[in-house]
Formats: sequence, C-alpha cells, structure tokens
Amino acid sequence: MVARFAAMVCLVVCGSAVPVHAAMVLGLECDTYFARPGDVLELRILLDVDDAAAGWQAPAAGLFSAGAAVRFAPALGAVADVSDILLPGALSENGAGAPARREVAPGFAGFFGGLLMTLDPFTQGYGEPLLATVRLQVALGATGSFPIQLDTYFPAPMSNLVTCDAQSLDDEVEYRPSTVVLIPEPLALCLVGVGSVAMLSRRRARLGRGPGHAKARG
Repeated sequence: MVARFAAMVCLVVCGSAVPVHAAMVLGLECDTYFARPGDVLELRILLDVDDAAAGWQAPAAGLFSAGAAVRFAPALGAVADVSDILLPGALSENGAGAPARREVAPGFAGFFGGLLMTLDPFTQGYGEPLLATVRLQVALGATGSFPIQLDTYFPAPMSNLVTCDAQSLDDEVEYRPSTVVLIPEPLALCLVGVGSVAMLSRRRARLGRGPGHAKARG
C-alpha cells in the first residue's frame, strides 16, 4: 500500500513531463516523487538516447555494460542492502562472468552490470532503457524536499555506459536529478481518499450499465 501510494502520485507527475530539447539522458522515471515518511520508493533508472522522442529510447546497438550511482541526503532515508538494487537479468554479471557490482552506503547506492557471458554482444546487446531499480526507504523523521542526483559509478577514465559497438556514452549523457517531496500524513490520507472515491465512482458507473445498456450516440 505504501509503495503503491508513492507510485500513484509519481504517475500523475510523470504524465505531465515534456522534454524541452533533444539530449541523451540518464534519469529517474519521475522528475518529482511525492512520498510519506516510511514509504519505500522504487527509483527506476532509465537511459534515453533521444529525449525529444516519445518514451525512453535505448541505444540501437544495445548496451554491453551499464553503471550508475544514486546520491541523496542521508536524512532522506536509506537503501538498506545491496539486494535493494535490482538489475535486469541480462546485466546481472560484471562482463567477465562474475556477479554484477552493487554497493550501498549512507546517501549512496551504485551498481555496475555487464552483459551475460552467454550472450553474443554482436547480436544480443541489452536493448531496454531500464538499467536498474533502487529501493529507497524514506526516513520516518524526513520532512521537506530532497534532491536525488545521478552520477557515474566508476570515475573517469573508466567507462560505465558502453554499447555493443564499443562506444562509451559517459561523456554524452546528461545526468538529470529528481526531487522527493515529503507529504504530511493528513494530506497524504486526503490524496488517497480522493483517489478511492474516484475509483468507486467509476466502478458504480460500470455496474450501473447492465447487459442491455448501450451508450447514447449523438
């Protein structure tokens, strides 16, 4: 219920986001997340090679490796364990057959994953925009708003985002921040209540149309 509330509010905000210029972007699914203290936010990290186009566009050649870091104020909350960093199956190794790297620390979660050794990088590069999902639990005492910054996992000159045609994208990517806004409990309950009333009204409207009901057409 807690995670679902945060996701529902996030969805409303995401729906209004419009790219203002073409760029290669690494960002979270939402520009702004609304959450209550104690909520668990699922931060989906996505790569978009052309944010002027609709949706999230993965590199045409596919990715051979992907690494990124999430940075935030420790007062916002914590990523409790490396198991709270979820990677796609195709990127669950380090590119050399060993497990992908996952790391957590106060105010930090990072990862680096490479293509499975069983996949042929010339024909089976990772072709999805989702790079990872990071579960961040908001602290019970958190108030106000907090930025979430994205960054590379490995510092230069090491590469993080590498395509299957051996192109490093690190210098081309714009790392876009997001914001978490904490909602006081009474307001959060109000938002949930409004959503519940709306869903109940739609349900009643559907139930009110029996098998013989047909929409009037003008």
